[in-house]
Amino acid sequence: MNQRLSLFKLGCLLLSAVTSTQVKSAVHISSDDTGQAIIVPFFTVSNQMATYVSLDNSSSDIKAVKVHIKEAQQGATITSFNIYLRPNDMWVMAMINGLLGPHIISPDESCSLGDFYYHYTPTQEGWLWENGIIEVFEMGVIEATDGIDANHIDCEALSDMWEDGGTWANDSETHFSPATGGLHAEVTLLDVAQGHASNIPVIHLAGFYGDDDIQHTPVGAETPNLASGTRDSLILLDGEAITTRWPTGYEAVSALLMTTKVYNEFNVEPGVAAKTDWIVSFPTLFYHLSNDEYQFPFYTLDDGFIFPTYTSENIRYWNREGESFFYTCPLSCPPPQVEAPSLNHSVNNMVVFSENDEPLSGVPMLTGIGALNTHQTQVEGGQSEEFDFDSGKRLIDTEFFNGIGFFNSRGRDPINGNIGHMYYGIPVVGFTYTRFTNTNAQPGRLAQYAFVRGHFGKQSVAINGQ
Repeated sequence: MNQRLSLFKLGCLLLSAVTSTQVKSAVHISSDDTGQAIIVPFFTVSNQMATYVSLDNSSSDIKAVKVHIKEAQQGATITSFNIYLRPNDMWVMAMINGLLGPHIISPDESCSLGDFYYHYTPTQEGWLWENGIIEVFEMGVIEATDGIDANHIDCEALSDMWEDGGTWANDSETHFSPATGGLHAEVTLLDVAQGHASNIPVIHLAGFYGDDDIQHTPVGAETPNLASGTRDSLILLDGEAITTRWPTGYEAVSALLMTTKVYNEFNVEPGVAAKTDWIVSFPTLFYHLSNDEYQFPFYTLDDGFIFPTYTSENIRYWNREGESFFYTCPLSCPPPQVEAPSLNHSVNNMVVFSENDEPLSGVPMLTGIGALNTHQTQVEGGQSEEFDFDSGKRLIDTEFFNGIGFFNSRGRDPINGNIGHMYYGIPVVGFTYTRFTNTNAQPGRLAQYAFVRGHFGKQSVAINGQ
């Protein structure tokens, strides 16, 4: 979703948050694309594609940063490593397919700890490792000491501090002060074979930490993660700043992403060989499914969770003239769990195709052919001679029409716990990736173009007991 807020609106949010002494900080979507935590909703090493990541420390502080690379099945961690950045330092990496796992390459001279450069990262059976999510967390600010200052970081000295008897092995927060934010990431999908590249939306979280604002952990540690931050979330809805306290930190992050309706464009026009992949990502799914007591807003099944893309009337198309089409069931709709479990991964690709298109129109660009997280979705309106549905807008409604609804009712007002906040929808983000082929750019030349558009949607919150 396009969650960016104006500086004015963010100021209103922050003012609302600090008016109560009971709320030290509340996680919110950053207005300036910097933060203490970053969610990259998608990476790919499928189909000879590569993912390029640039991480920028825009502050004057020395930062310790944790990077988690997570697979697309349910968000299990493939690998984790630490990056140590000087003020205004940048770190870059590229991810390609290593046949047995993601191959991470970086020529960067910034200090990194973790045995991953120029190695294939091992994966476990059943993981969908060709796609996934990347999480980035500031672990704190390093105070200048021997081997560490604003002009130089002795990476070998830092590594020694983690060895048995070393400074950080005994106390990982020695020489540290709280995280201050200022991290920025840019992520580019590169199709080397087709000769184009596109940046994808990245989510920057400010106010991520609460009281525990130093979380410096060794290489491979599971923390910090999306469950490690404050339990307070902050959103702006219909001009009102809503601060909500949750039982867990990951639910606070989910609250920022909860969406009842997901909109975006599609294009499968055969005249320009257009192709569209719809990336649907659930960055907090892993954390919700790991909670045995309460997994909402995800309705869980034995092999995953329900997502409402195959239920009656919850997916709809409009062509560019505003004519609409929506799915209906011929007789009676089956229970949602009959069809919906196929779209139950942390990262999904809903490849759009029409019956009027060429046979290869449904072949994915960003995920593997036949991969479990690749789903072909047909634009039914394309069958009609009266309406042209080869391009237009698509809606996925995450509120079922057959009585089942997605929601999380565990939020409370941080000042008055008798006031409940119910967030409707599901925490979903993503984008569309569209590619055109122009055979008439110039005589004898072939031109290809690709672009990305972030999903947008609607939020809905009910406040009860006021």
